[in-house]
Amino acid sequence: MFQSNLIEETIRRILSSIEKTPIKDVEQNIRQILTNFFANSGWVTREEFDIQKAILLKTRERLEELEKKINNNQKS
Repeated sequence: MFQSNLIEETIRRILSSIEKTPIKDVEQNIRQILTNFFANSGWVTREEFDIQKAILLKTRERLEELEKKINNNQKS
């Protein structure tokens, strides 16, 4: 899941840039739109990505080991 502090920081930056304009009145709408966008985008944090990458690497290594065992057993 995307980090909520990054969502809040993005929202804060956007809102601070429009604070002195009439669009300030739609702050809640902007907040909701951005929150929904980030929540539904399927993005993950770098930490989550790295964890999944490590798991995939271990799985691939294990699969290669098993394939070698199968191939060696078939040759015997």
